[in-house]
Amino acid sequence: MSRLRAGIVAAVAGVAAVIAVAGCSSTSTVGEGHLGQEWAVLPTPSVPVPAVGACTAQPPEAASPLRVTWTMPLAGAPEVECDEDHVSETLFVGTFPADVDTDPNTVPTPGTARFRHAYDVCVHEADDFLGRDFHTSRLMVVPVMPTERQWAGRARWFRCDVVEVADSQRTVVARRGSLRDALTGSGELATTCADVTLNATRNSVVSFRYKSCDQPHDVELTGAYMLPDGDYPGRDRAGERVAVGCQPVSARYVGVGVDLLLRAGTQAYTFGTEVTAEAWSVGDRTAACFYGAKDVQRTGTVRDLRRAPY
Repeated sequence: MSRLRAGIVAAVAGVAAVIAVAGCSSTSTVGEGHLGQEWAVLPTPSVPVPAVGACTAQPPEAASPLRVTWTMPLAGAPEVECDEDHVSETLFVGTFPADVDTDPNTVPTPGTARFRHAYDVCVHEADDFLGRDFHTSRLMVVPVMPTERQWAGRARWFRCDVVEVADSQRTVVARRGSLRDALTGSGELATTCADVTLNATRNSVVSFRYKSCDQPHDVELTGAYMLPDGDYPGRDRAGERVAVGCQPVSARYVGVGVDLLLRAGTQAYTFGTEVTAEAWSVGDRTAACFYGAKDVQRTGTVRDLRRAPY
């Protein structure tokens, strides 16, 4: 080999050595011109988990007035500070256990095992958050599922939101401030009264609207009655059971027997809210019970009155 050829070979070998050494060097930095061997691994995209205590404004796409349904579009609604006007507050966030049988590719809907599981959890958590059973108030608790887009992004959480309503149509009240411990003590929501609209024959309540017990009112919310578990008994049969079940509930609230509460010859009456087939499928078998008298209004509560109010 000539001296010139040997020099070229040596030079090439030297470059190869340099490249080999560079390939085994420490992690490259941006801008140094080397690819490096240690590539950064991008995190797996995920849908953020909602925060407990967050408040939600009225969903832009929702009809007005907003009314509570089991499929309220709250998951995609904007969050606001709780001291601003909002329609719901998140009291708990849970995840679905693997042993709850359902279609993993479909957002849970009322009547499915996952939706029922979420409602059961929400009811339990609401007692601790509010301080008492929400069924004995003008508050409602609704499981909020992820949107279809969030579910496709592997979101497997559910929210438990609490909402204040204004009437029997479940019209949502925009409010300010947190509802934590709202049903304890003597707060504004701890005792609830209402005015009612009767049917033409005055033997059935058509609707009612909540109001403060400090104002003249027709009826007072006295408690809740839960129907026995099992198959849905049908609307009429469920209504009959609620009508009978609410009588002792109201009597205990006032502190008298049923016979004294509903004395013959008076206009006193009790009634309960309807338990629908859809609510039953979710796991909600509870009716709110009311007590009052036709054509007679009261001011103040009848709780623990221990005498016949009418």
